[in-house]
Amino acid sequence: PWETWEISADLCSQRQVQIVRAPTNIRSVTAVSPAHLRRRKPRVLAILGDEQGLDFEGDRTALNAQKKQLDIHYVGWQPQENPQALRTRICQKIADSQGWDVLFFAGHSNEATWVDGQMAIAPNTALSMRELTPALKRALKQGLQFALFNSCSGLSIANKLIDLGLSQVVVMREPIHNAVAHCFLVAFLQQLARQETAETALTKASQALKLDKNLTYPSAYLVPSLFRHPESVPYRIPGAGWRSRLQRWQPRKREAIATAMLALLSLWPPLQTQLTNRRVWSQALYRQATRQVIHQAPELFVDPSPQQMAQQTTPPVVVVHIDNESILKLGIQTPNPVNRSLLADLIEILSAHEAQIIGVDYLLDRQGNPEQDADLKRAIESAISQQQIWLTLISKRNGDGSWISINTQVANSDRLLQGDGWIFDSWQLTPRRQSDTDRWPFAYYLAMAHRIEYQIACQIEKIRECQREHPLSVLNRQPTQPSLSSYLQAYAKRKNNLEISLKASLHPLTNFSYLFRQTWLQPIFDFSIPPNQVYDTVSAWKLLENPAESLKQLDLETMRGKVVKIEAGGYDKDGIGAAGEDNIPSPPAIAHWESYKGNHKRDYITGGEVHAYMTHHLLTNRLVIPIPDLWMVLSAAISGKGLVLYLTERSQPNLLNPNLVRLIPFVFSGMLATATVGYGILSLQLYITGALLLPWLLPSLTIWLYVVPIFNRESL
Repeated sequence: PWETWEISADLCSQRQVQIVRAPTNIRSVTAVSPAHLRRRKPRVLAILGDEQGLDFEGDRTALNAQKKQLDIHYVGWQPQENPQALRTRICQKIADSQGWDVLFFAGHSNEATWVDGQMAIAPNTALSMRELTPALKRALKQGLQFALFNSCSGLSIANKLIDLGLSQVVVMREPIHNAVAHCFLVAFLQQLARQETAETALTKASQALKLDKNLTYPSAYLVPSLFRHPESVPYRIPGAGWRSRLQRWQPRKREAIATAMLALLSLWPPLQTQLTNRRVWSQALYRQATRQVIHQAPELFVDPSPQQMAQQTTPPVVVVHIDNESILKLGIQTPNPVNRSLLADLIEILSAHEAQIIGVDYLLDRQGNPEQDADLKRAIESAISQQQIWLTLISKRNGDGSWISINTQVANSDRLLQGDGWIFDSWQLTPRRQSDTDRWPFAYYLAMAHRIEYQIACQIEKIRECQREHPLSVLNRQPTQPSLSSYLQAYAKRKNNLEISLKASLHPLTNFSYLFRQTWLQPIFDFSIPPNQVYDTVSAWKLLENPAESLKQLDLETMRGKVVKIEAGGYDKDGIGAAGEDNIPSPPAIAHWESYKGNHKRDYITGGEVHAYMTHHLLTNRLVIPIPDLWMVLSAAISGKGLVLYLTERSQPNLLNPNLVRLIPFVFSGMLATATVGYGILSLQLYITGALLLPWLLPSLTIWLYVVPIFNRESL
């Protein structure tokens, strides 16, 4: 028989080649079980025929042993029953409205080709397949998938059932001994109960007959055969319970290895940084292509004046660069440490032009030139006490964890703000529960001062002319008041709507990820927004030489409403600990915008410009949260496995039309490619509108690694 041919060995193939039979003529498409008829346990109709010369006790025992996985119903001849009534009862049972998944027959049967086969249902009473055809068609519509005729000479029966559209049927091609039928049935049902396909179950049951019963029943293993519709999917008993369903989702070895490798790659910090930089660069290209370059900030004023409305259309931050040109123009011989008289002059100029929030990106903890210190102290005291300017300086921690404070010869630390000037790769987060010794990041103080200056005075209290007494005036008049930073933190707690966004606070999950050198759910710098939408720049020497002209170039009349930052503009000896350490390699997105504007490509951006981005994001509530690559890889692995299961179950290779076999992978690969591109576009837009970064490369690669192998027909 064909089933005995060892083609795998002849071809030296590791894959097992299984041979199934099919009728010469097939006039019906295979029946597919409707989704609403799929049952928790397959319903089995067991027809027990004429028992003359047979013993069905073994068949009953074998079937009942699988009751945990099969819902078995028996029908058969009863003594003194009218043969015609029995025929009617069997036909009605097969056509039952609840449907059947499996049809089983035990008894005598024969070829009887003129009626497509017969089965003996009672003494001297047979039921032909032609008589059963209407009932069988009804059963096929109700979900019948598989039939097992554990009886003699079933070739005609198998041909008829497949011709009607039945998925597959197991029959005995020759007359078979009752004891052999029992042995085969036990082995076959045991394999089906293990969720093997009907093909595999038949092969293993035949092998059991060959190995265990070869001396008792020689050549009996050659008799069973599987007939299958060419368009069908191999039948198997669906697993019962959550464990069986979970087992179907268990990844194969290849899938597990691929997922593990991608998961490990997603946890590698250097790769994360590169992927994030490239993703933000692609966002810059997408912004430019879709003309979504301008990021609209929320309204900062209620009933704004014309001047305030004009300020809303310009960047919220102005960066004053002390650059190489300023050092040369102003004749500064020693740029590091910074000339404090220069800082004093800049603060005075900005105060004269109505700047209200000034940040100084220099560390002023040590005593400098006495004359320069006196100049700077005089400028700071005047700005705070007379102009009510929020002055913020950077600070850093000592090795013992304490904070470096401004030198007392320069200013009173209680009347200005000192923010953490350290810059991470992604963002500076604040603890959700702030203590008195904690300091907000530098940009946070600038943003909070801006909110108090405008939102509290002009928006929340609904006062047009801002007649409320300024907090700095209150603190200056009462020396016993707490420090400005403590006052600001307490004020923010009292005014819940002034609290810094929870997105910018340290989430417990983010804190936990630090243990693995990860930054889960930590906001990133959105460099996809062009720098000219975030901050304006002006050189220090130009501002000192001609303030009016400098403001005109910035399309401003005054500095009111702007956060002004004084910072090192990239000269060679800037930095706190080492020369040039304040310069950061230019992100690809920034390089793109510089190239787009036709500017000379810079190899770096300054730390002050990064602080400007952070300040802008806080003022405009532009905090982009990246979803961790690891999370998306694991989600993609689950989705990929689900897609594999779906394609495996739904793909129906048609041996009658070989072109369809080649079309299926082509169609599915095209659909998957389209879905991958669509997901990429969706994630690009969601980044802009939802401030959410969904990883694209690693999750997409995970899906493809799961799905592509099944496009090979041999792996189905």
